Amino acid sequence: MSPTSQQIEDLFHGALDHVTLADGTRFTRENLLVYIDAFRIRTGEDGTPLARQWQVLARRLREPHGAPDPAELHALRAAADAIKQAEAERDAIIRQIHHRWPVESLAHQAHVTTKRIYQIAADTGQQDDPS
Repeated sequence: MSPTSQQIEDLFHGALDHVTLADGTRFTRENLLVYIDAFRIRTGEDGTPLARQWQVLARRLREPHGAPDPAELHALRAAADAIKQAEAERDAIIRQIHHRWPVESLAHQAHVTTKRIYQIAADTGQQDDPS
C-alpha cells in the first residue's frame, strides 16, 4: 500500500508511528524528517512542509525506490552541508581579496560568474545566500 498525503502529514505530526511503502519498507517520522531536509521540501519557518508539499511527498514516496535508505539520506545531507561550508569558506576568501585582483580572474579560479563575485564581495557574510 502506498501512503497518501494525509498519512504522510499524520506521520509528520506524530499521529502515526510509521507508514508502509509499496515495497514493504517501514518509513518512520525520523526517516521523513531526513527526507524532507535532504530533498529540500519547501517548509514554513517552523519546519512544517507547506500545504501542497504533502502531495509532493506522497507522490515521491509512491515512486519505485522513492524513499532511499535513511543512511543514504544522511550521507546526502552531510555532503550538502560540506559543500555549503566549502562555499562559505570560498566566499570569505573572495571577500578578503576581491579588491586586489581582477574580478574576471577570481571568477575563473572560483568557477563562478563575475556577477557572483560582485554579489559575494557585497555580502557581509552574515547570512545565507538565498539562491
